[in-house]
Amino acid sequence: MEPEKKTELIAESLAKTKILLGLEDDSRDPLLEYLIEDTIDLVLSYCRINCFPEPLKSLLPIMTADRWRMGTFGKEESDKELKSISQGSKSESYSNKIEMFGSHFLNNYRLRLAPFINRKGRVPSDFDRPKQSD
Repeated sequence: MEPEKKTELIAESLAKTKILLGLEDDSRDPLLEYLIEDTIDLVLSYCRINCFPEPLKSLLPIMTADRWRMGTFGKEESDKELKSISQGSKSESYSNKIEMFGSHFLNNYRLRLAPFINRKGRVPSDFDRPKQSD
């Protein structure tokens, strides 16, 4: 994705993400901008495409806001989430919320992302051939 277009997309998404999160000041803007950029990269990688699709621009602030709520951005340690409880001899186990940032997070948006996934695979021999224009 071209750097100018990416910067423009981040700026557009920042204002909408702040509205979704109810943030009015600019103190968290650098962290939100980073998270928006990472979410763009996550979608591009997941869909195996080079340009962010226009129809997904409305989804970007929603995904970013969800990631913000799930994560513990701006803190040294992540919050712990109760994973299981045992009654006999009382046992509790905790997990980090950060585990949700992989492909599991994208499963929440699978239906919206599906039309944009590039299913065309490439094999090593494709890289040896010159590109053919259609």
